[in-house]
Amino acid sequence: MSTRVDVEEIEITRGERLLGLVLSSFLLVGGLWAYFELNLADDQPAVRGPTAGLSAPERALLQRRGVADDRLAAARNRVLSSRQVLVDRREAYRTALDEGRRDLALARSYRRAQDGYDAAMALAGRRSEQARTARAAARPVEAELSRITRAEAENARDEKRSDEL
Repeated sequence: MSTRVDVEEIEITRGERLLGLVLSSFLLVGGLWAYFELNLADDQPAVRGPTAGLSAPERALLQRRGVADDRLAAARNRVLSSRQVLVDRREAYRTALDEGRRDLALARSYRRAQDGYDAAMALAGRRSEQARTARAAARPVEAELSRITRAEAENARDEKRSDEL
């Protein structure tokens, strides 16, 4: 009894042939994709952001300015929402007064809304001052960042011109 099989005895079905064709085409497409992707990676140099040319304290100043601007935007949104609450509560209170009834709950609600609006305005004023201070501190860094960006753009144009020649 022999464990060896003659090549003539092996039969391949149509399904197996189709599966082999699909597998080989998949490998061909994958190989071509990898070739072109690797080729594109060599064509483009690694990109560094313009902030990479700044020192850590300068980047921290820019980050503080961004945080201050975000806090100011949040405070302004709070003012808008508290103003809307104030308007709604005031209208409810005025409607009750126009009807000739003095509703103490509506009066308290209106006063709380007024206090909330005043607090939101005060917070927005403080956040505005903080943002103004942060922007003033970051102004020299932004000028340096602008200079770096212009220099990088000029270098890129020069490289493109030299590549075209």
